Amino acid sequence: MIKIAFRSIIGQKLRSFLVALGVAIGVIAVAGMTTMALSLQSELKQQLSAMGSETFSVMRISPMNFVRRGDRKHRRELWRRPKLELNYLKPIQEGCPDCEAISPVASYGGKTATFGKEKYSTNVVGVSSEYNGIVDINLGYGRFINDYDVERRRYICVLGETVVEELFFGANPIGRTIKVDGIPFLVVGVLEEQGEVMGNDKDNVVLVPVTTALHHWRGWWGIQFYIKAKSGKLEEAKEQVTMVLRRLRKLKVSDPNNFDIFTSDLMLAFLTTILASVYAVGVGIALMSLLVAGIGIMNVMFVSVAERTKEIGIRKACGATPKVILTQFTIEAAILALFGGVIGLIILYTLISILGNFIPFNISLKIPVLIFGLLFSALAGILFGFFPARKASKQPPVEALRWE
Repeated sequence: MIKIAFRSIIGQKLRSFLVALGVAIGVIAVAGMTTMALSLQSELKQQLSAMGSETFSVMRISPMNFVRRGDRKHRRELWRRPKLELNYLKPIQEGCPDCEAISPVASYGGKTATFGKEKYSTNVVGVSSEYNGIVDINLGYGRFINDYDVERRRYICVLGETVVEELFFGANPIGRTIKVDGIPFLVVGVLEEQGEVMGNDKDNVVLVPVTTALHHWRGWWGIQFYIKAKSGKLEEAKEQVTMVLRRLRKLKVSDPNNFDIFTSDLMLAFLTTILASVYAVGVGIALMSLLVAGIGIMNVMFVSVAERTKEIGIRKACGATPKVILTQFTIEAAILALFGGVIGLIILYTLISILGNFIPFNISLKIPVLIFGLLFSALAGILFGFFPARKASKQPPVEALRWE
């Protein structure tokens, strides 16, 4: 049966190729969306886990809260929230016995770092000495910011690898002085290379003492606190921090929190939900293309049945049962669709290899997706080839033999 199916497909090369191409487009769409979603989810999980499972952030407005509800009243209430202040640090440290490390963080983008004639746009992050114990970063060489630097508001900095490459062309910058928006900072350390996250270069950063950063760049957003809880004490630490902040911000029992606390797990769950919605829409559109391809398979198989009516009559006259005829044409439709699936996966693999360098996260074609694509295409062939095959199996042998 397989041999006869291949003979029939090869006998109509152009028609078979066009039908297979339609299936290939559908498989590219479905498998491509699945690959994109899985790769993006994996990238998000890997990058958001950088803060660890026992850490959380406290900020004025979290991205989740801002995106979740889009009505104007809610957004106005969010923008009215007072900023978190640096003087919250000591009360939080005293009121949270289950907190292992706390670092205030102030971020500023679009700052210009210069050394001599070299200039580069970078991100400045004000941190404390405990920052590298909370966030997954490692010091390459030199030293990190210490408590003395923060207390004395010293003008020192730790550079990311990209800034070193752009300003010093890879040379050792320790002991050199750079300027950030015209303010001089002595370089005391360099971070290990971290790579990119969704197109954002994590090595394009200048870390400075948080007190120094706040002195020069107050910023609209204010500061946030990165907090690492003691092992197994995440929920207790979050509750303690919440109580301290409510007291500091003089909130009544009936008042909601005017700050947000979230973990990387919550952020991942939120982003995964958004990604799932986008994926569902994308797969729905992809399935429509596969439906069109399936209708093409059905039409071609109906034509094939009509062209081979006399062959069906001869086979039935020789003893072939309706079940054998049904199986024969179903196998032919499945092989035709499977051929389209193989073409689609080859094209998809080529596209990923070429375009992967331009996508801001790692993307690869997984084996389960390959298997899914092949099974999906074969299933489409069986489903849409069944009705023409059923028509062929019901042909009366005498009438089929008379067919001209």
